[in-house]
Amino acid sequence: MTLPRNPAVVAALRAEITSLERLAADLQTILDGTGPTDQDLNSAPIIDDYLRTTREVACLSGHISGHPSGPSDTGRTSELVFFSPKRGWARTRNRFYRLGGRFDVG
Repeated sequence: MTLPRNPAVVAALRAEITSLERLAADLQTILDGTGPTDQDLNSAPIIDDYLRTTREVACLSGHISGHPSGPSDTGRTSELVFFSPKRGWARTRNRFYRLGGRFDVG
């Protein structure tokens, strides 16, 4: 097996490993009943008028505010991993989201 030598590929792989480790740690806290914490949710973006939908994987779409990538906008999340509308939050592949109002289809 040949290991990647391109610095950009190595950096992308390291970022992917870090992201998966954070996801695994968050899923463990959900399983243990200790997560998400108030701190997790206080720093999480809010997705309002959300709708559970799919792309190639299950995701959420809606008006997202407080996302680290920029101002409020309509968009889709990364892969939906854990969805808890009764508790008001969801965990996607990359982060927690606080759920605002659900999209009214009727």
